[in-house]
Amino acid sequence: MDENHQDRTNQKLVITEDTIWLPPSYTNNKPPISPVSKKKSINWGLTDKSFWEWILLLGTLLAALGAIVIPFVVTIVGLNYTQQQAQLSIAASASQHQTDLQIAVDQQRES
Repeated sequence: MDENHQDRTNQKLVITEDTIWLPPSYTNNKPPISPVSKKKSINWGLTDKSFWEWILLLGTLLAALGAIVIPFVVTIVGLNYTQQQAQLSIAASASQHQTDLQIAVDQQRES
C-alpha cells in the first residue's frame, strides 16, 4: 500500500476526507464579504514632485524629443538641398545646351 495512506503505528488504512476549504463567511451561511472597489485610476507617481524634479522631467522629455526630431529635420533639409542642386544642374545643363547650339549655328554660318 501507499505510505501516505497508512498509519505509522498500526499499519492500518487511514481514511482521509476530501473536503474543499471555504472561507469563514460560507461556513456561517452568510454571504461573502465583497472587497471595497477602489477608484480605477493610474498612479503615475507625479503628484508629490518638487519644482526641480518637474524641471528635470521636462528637460529629459525635451532631450528625448530632440533625439527623435533632429534626424528627421536633417533628412528633410538634406533632401531639399539635393533637390535644389538637381534643379540648378538641370538649368545649367539647359543653358549650356543652348550655348552649344548657338556655337554650332555660328560655325555653320562661317563655313
